[in-house]
Amino acid sequence: MDLHSFSGALRRFIARKRCPSTIVSDNAKTFVGANALQQKEQLEPFLAGRYFNWKFNPPGGRNHGGAWEGLIAVAKQPLSATLCGNIVDDETMLTVLAEMEALLNGRPLTNLTDDPNCVEPLTPFHLLINR
Repeated sequence: MDLHSFSGALRRFIARKRCPSTIVSDNAKTFVGANALQQKEQLEPFLAGRYFNWKFNPPGGRNHGGAWEGLIAVAKQPLSATLCGNIVDDETMLTVLAEMEALLNGRPLTNLTDDPNCVEPLTPFHLLINR
């Protein structure tokens, strides 16, 4: 991903969710470069005045991103199966990505139990939209 693509993705994220106070990432060249530009307030006019801390995983520390790397794997498998390597139009891609978002946001964050008297497990949907 180049800096322009990352900047667009960050803008879309901020538009949907608000500006994060902290970004945690690996040491990809794009992220390191974006952080350097952000510190010099040269990242992009849209991001001027939006400050966030950037925390990087230790170099070579792939296991430090375990939580989100696991979610990426959860998303990639059905996404790959659905698209089957085909090139799709924007409408199809947006639909598939929305379905992947729903899949990830519907997964339980708390332990599941067989007890019928237990409250349903907490999911990201509960936190995002009280669903």
